[in-house]
Amino acid sequence: MWCLRMKTAMSKALIPAALAALLAAGPAWAGAPEPRQAFELKRLAGQWHEIARTPNFRQKNCKAGRTEWDVGAGGQIRVNTVCIEKNGGAKTVKAKAEMVDRQKNAKVKMTFLSGLISQEYWLLDRAPDYRWLIMGTPGGNYIWIFSRDAKPGSGVRAEAIARARRLGYNVSNLVQNE
Repeated sequence: MWCLRMKTAMSKALIPAALAALLAAGPAWAGAPEPRQAFELKRLAGQWHEIARTPNFRQKNCKAGRTEWDVGAGGQIRVNTVCIEKNGGAKTVKAKAEMVDRQKNAKVKMTFLSGLISQEYWLLDRAPDYRWLIMGTPGGNYIWIFSRDAKPGSGVRAEAIARARRLGYNVSNLVQNE
């Protein structure tokens, strides 16, 4: 009986401590900011080159990446992502995508491996001329910055990274592709 009372008292003490730790964790727990602008699907279509990203397990061996958005009739979207590996090889991941919010076309759900895995991504912001875009996960943990050019000028890179910083992301740890 004493053991049960002690366990209950410890649980009551641990719950507030755990909540305080979660609240102190910072912006990643707050989630990503809502997407700023609407996206035209036909302007989203085509090839995008990854110029920077938050470090993540799935891309730990990538030195560069590119993504091809194919927007078909009726709004069907296919996304092919190619990781150029440090050893010179390439790895391709194919996904089907659908817009979750038809008003802005800025929230997209991608399914991989014939629908076994799905992930929502938010198109957080873009240049007015679609020369760069910032994509992130709704939880606010990961972002990717893409450019239409494989080797964008330093001004384009700086503009997009500065925008990610203003959105509240820590850009000091971004993996920048060359």
